[in-house]
Amino acid sequence: MAPEVKPHSGMPPIFLMQTQDDQYLCAPIYATALEDVGVSVKCVVYGLGGHGYGLHLPQNKPAHMWPDELISWLVNRGVIDKKYLEVTKD
Repeated sequence: MAPEVKPHSGMPPIFLMQTQDDQYLCAPIYATALEDVGVSVKCVVYGLGGHGYGLHLPQNKPAHMWPDELISWLVNRGVIDKKYLEVTKD
């Protein structure tokens, strides 16, 4: 973890996603540091996906599901209303 990244208890809940084949695999370390100071964190690590793909990951990569995982986390936290998502899928 970069020295300038200093988790503290005043941080909001955080969603982290990364893949094991990302050369900069650091999300699990950061998640642990966040948990150690009491920050609620969801850390998802997929097997394949690489680095720097954003929302455009090919369907054959396991990490292509990460936006759905984020939406589920936001719904469960009450940030997004599930009813709104069902209406906008059309």
